[in-house]
Amino acid sequence: MAFRSSIRRLVEFTSSRQVTWVLGTHIEMTNQPGGDFEIRSPSHPNECKLEVTREHLLELNEAVTGMGDEAKHEVHDDFIIAPV
Repeated sequence: MAFRSSIRRLVEFTSSRQVTWVLGTHIEMTNQPGGDFEIRSPSHPNECKLEVTREHLLELNEAVTGMGDEAKHEVHDDFIIAPV
């Protein structure tokens, strides 16, 4: 899971810097906790916010670290881990 290293580096980077938002995610989620849109949905009304916080990174890091060697589909309130 190469992305695990990237997430860990982001956590380390944000530990010594004041970071307001982290951007660059692929949203596809509704503004309801854990809600997502259908794949290839042509419209995304009430989409959740683009920006995430360091707390989200910490939650994501903990989740992927706990998965062991194989990523699995896991729904969180503000993001979904979806292996491809």
